[in-house]
Amino acid sequence: MHHKYLHNEHITMKNFILSFTILLTACTLMTSCGDNEEEAVTLQGEWLMREQTIKTSDSNFDNMLNTVFSLDLKENQTTRAFTELNVKTTIRKKGSSGSDGLISESTDTYEAKGDSIFIQSSLHGGTAASKYLITPNTLTTYRKVTSQDIRNIVTIMGVDPATIPNDLTGELKIKEIR
Repeated sequence: MHHKYLHNEHITMKNFILSFTILLTACTLMTSCGDNEEEAVTLQGEWLMREQTIKTSDSNFDNMLNTVFSLDLKENQTTRAFTELNVKTTIRKKGSSGSDGLISESTDTYEAKGDSIFIQSSLHGGTAASKYLITPNTLTTYRKVTSQDIRNIVTIMGVDPATIPNDLTGELKIKEIR
């Protein structure tokens, strides 16, 4: 009787191993034989800013500036249109079109390398480097900023740049959608 029990257990184990092997093979085939014709996600196209936040070592300043960013997003629409070589950034009052309500517009050259975007700024000079994450419908950039970078940003929003401490640095996060 003991020998029969071991024999049945051996058959059950063989069935388990066989079933597991078939399942593993099926899973491998399903994942490796997927649609290989997916389009590569690209920066090219128009992106609409939905979120802009900053994080520095001064939480009071962060709260103040993030409130200004939030109000700016409610009143204004910022878009970035990427072509192969250039990015056109347009800031305008919401609900306006054409030259009506235009606050700022610039066309800059850029280069994407790996997980970074390098934009040559025509407004402020120099090159702004940002790390980025991209999906088909979302672009999120992370940029290390100096006090001068922060002054440049807040000046466009009507904040007195003299209120920015000289030693303030941080990270600016911008989230955009297609």
